Amino acid sequence: MAINKQQKRSGSLFLKPFKRVHVDSSSYFSALVFYIHANPQIHGIYDDFRKYPWNSYNGIISIKPTKLRREDILKWFHDKENFVAYHAAKADLDDIRDLLLDD
Repeated sequence: MAINKQQKRSGSLFLKPFKRVHVDSSSYFSALVFYIHANPQIHGIYDDFRKYPWNSYNGIISIKPTKLRREDILKWFHDKENFVAYHAAKADLDDIRDLLLDD
């Protein structure tokens, strides 16, 4: 904490900075939305991301009040049916392996 305060920085002194990838296409953005939802399944935390209670996938498709920008995401995919269909089609996780930043 003393070094961070002295150097006016934050975070761990020993971890590498996180990686950033430029989102340069609409298809890449759609794949990233899917990746965020499928993350628990990709990393073996849960068998089916659609049943994982703590991701935003179910918040997007539900009608319950939420702080998520549900309308923006559904508009991006045109409607809820396309959102669900896109996620169902991408459920084969081999399609998104190139999105992983693990080295």
